Amino acid sequence: MIDTDDTAFRLPLRKLGEAKAMFAAVAPHRSLARAPFDTRNLATGVCIAFVLWALLLAAQPLLIHQWTQYIGFWLKALGLPAGTIVGASQAEPLHQLLAPLKSAIPSPEMLFGALAFGGAAWFAAGRLEGRLLPIKYLLRSLCVILLLSILVLLVWPESFAYSLEQHAGDLMTNGYRCLLVFPFMLGVGYHLFDERLVVKLLYSLAIETYFIVMIPHKIILHIVALHFGTRLSMPLLYVCLGSAFDVLVFVALYAWALSNLPPQHHSM
Repeated sequence: MIDTDDTAFRLPLRKLGEAKAMFAAVAPHRSLARAPFDTRNLATGVCIAFVLWALLLAAQPLLIHQWTQYIGFWLKALGLPAGTIVGASQAEPLHQLLAPLKSAIPSPEMLFGALAFGGAAWFAAGRLEGRLLPIKYLLRSLCVILLLSILVLLVWPESFAYSLEQHAGDLMTNGYRCLLVFPFMLGVGYHLFDERLVVKLLYSLAIETYFIVMIPHKIILHIVALHFGTRLSMPLLYVCLGSAFDVLVFVALYAWALSNLPPQHHSM
């Protein structure tokens, strides 16, 4: 049996007891604490969310029009061909604008080169350990997407009929849908905390405004990359800079809003 009276055991136990006593009054990290719940805050948050949702819904035609016009401006500024939007009531003006742009199908040589690059990246990622382990999983996930894209283009190229204008149109549609969802995510999260109504409105408007500005720039980036590149990059672009990217940016902005709450909330 182990003699618990031995000094080698009693000293660490005493130190552990002292440490517990020293930090007993320290509140747990806010990520482990219970979120506050107040019916009034919840009702206020839901009301704000519905107001923003209604405004965005009413502004949809104007917003889509302005995004399309802005994309057209940058196409001309970059010297890229742009189509003419016929009529103000066209259902798909972005498709008309991007009709002259094409994204080439990669040649077999390019596909095998990309295959070699993807394989090298896979094995290089395997050398990442310790703190770099999350990067390893991220890189290998991207390698899987790249390798699957190459396989599809080699075996079944006609299934890759997704055009550049369809890709850009889906980005715009999904971006607008995210704009409609984010107010409700703020309403049942950030707005539950005690904060002045004006501040809640300002942060909500700031986050929504950021996405209103960011979405057309993201679409322009996709258009340029696909026009000068090939369709092989389309799945990677969609995964890395598509709706998932919008959600990650929203999480970062949500954390920014929470970090600016009054100090008493951080120790809850």
